[in-house]
Amino acid sequence: MYQAYILLYFALNIYPAWRTFQWLRIYFPDLNPVAYGIVFALLPIASVATFYSHKVPIRVKKVIDWVGGIFMLVFMFSFVFWLIIDIGRIILKHLDIDRTLFEKYGGIGVFVLTALIIIPGVINYLRIRITSYKVSLNHKIDGGLRAVLISDVHLGAVNSERHIKKALDIINSQNADVVLIAGDMFNNNFNAIIDPEGTAKLLRGIKSKYGVYACLGNHDAGKTYPLMADFLKKSNINLLNDEFISVDDRFKILGRIDPEPMGGFDEKTVRCSIDKLETENDFELPTIVLDHNPGKIGEYDGKYDLILCGHTHHGQMFPANFVTNMLFKVDYGYYREKPDMPAVIVSSGLGIWAMPFRSASVCEVVTIEID
Repeated sequence: MYQAYILLYFALNIYPAWRTFQWLRIYFPDLNPVAYGIVFALLPIASVATFYSHKVPIRVKKVIDWVGGIFMLVFMFSFVFWLIIDIGRIILKHLDIDRTLFEKYGGIGVFVLTALIIIPGVINYLRIRITSYKVSLNHKIDGGLRAVLISDVHLGAVNSERHIKKALDIINSQNADVVLIAGDMFNNNFNAIIDPEGTAKLLRGIKSKYGVYACLGNHDAGKTYPLMADFLKKSNINLLNDEFISVDDRFKILGRIDPEPMGGFDEKTVRCSIDKLETENDFELPTIVLDHNPGKIGEYDGKYDLILCGHTHHGQMFPANFVTNMLFKVDYGYYREKPDMPAVIVSSGLGIWAMPFRSASVCEVVTIEID
């Protein structure tokens, strides 16, 4: 299946590559098609190689990840803009209108528009915002609670380790009682992390009164799942696999296993029914749930107090945010269906998938003041 997607991706690259070559020949009539073809073939190879770059030296991996990720963006937007240009050419031809200026300067428009979208999107990704909420629970936590939420770190993706380092400085400045991770700490392959020991050391430096708790997301899976679980343990992150844990006899946290892991967890790590879990819990304390996918919030009724999710990235890039909005009852932000139902917060996440780019959402650390 993956091979079919890769072949399709390379096939689609031919169109913007060919149209760019035709346009460049207007200004550089002696442009060598063979040399151009070789250069342009290397760029989509680099973008595919980002998914396998853990097999090369670290410095090479960094270059491949950035070049491949940026080119994937260039391909997507230039494909769309060239398509618009060619539709315009067809319309002008049909109307018997001179197309000389359109064809001569259309390529400039493609590159300018592509740059105007990509550059702000990359800058937006590199910035981490703090998003704050105040939540009143149906079952009060004595003395209140200050929680910090992150999700979708995607360790192993482009620039992820530098990104989490910046985020930890923000987290540690928030004076949190508890830090909560709503899934997708990893990007499917533990071996894609450049410096796992250094990253684990950074994570052990998270400051909070009650520690750090996490649930599994769909990308926290695959053949290297045992390494991921061991890494979390070494990082002093408490992984809750369909488990309730009581914290200082003040509140409970339930961490859910993602129901659709990409590549699977292990044979013991399977999401069980909420009914089975509830038989093991007395609900005498306020309960916070970590459940990566907000599509599952319908499982929880008024016995629960706060549901924390990620997964959607709030689309990450336009117009995918409209798609996530259609797919999920809540794809970002605060939601409460009824006063007697649990509050829900969905984070747009801290990291990215595949491309170092965000145009429809932000990378965020979420602070939650709970009473």
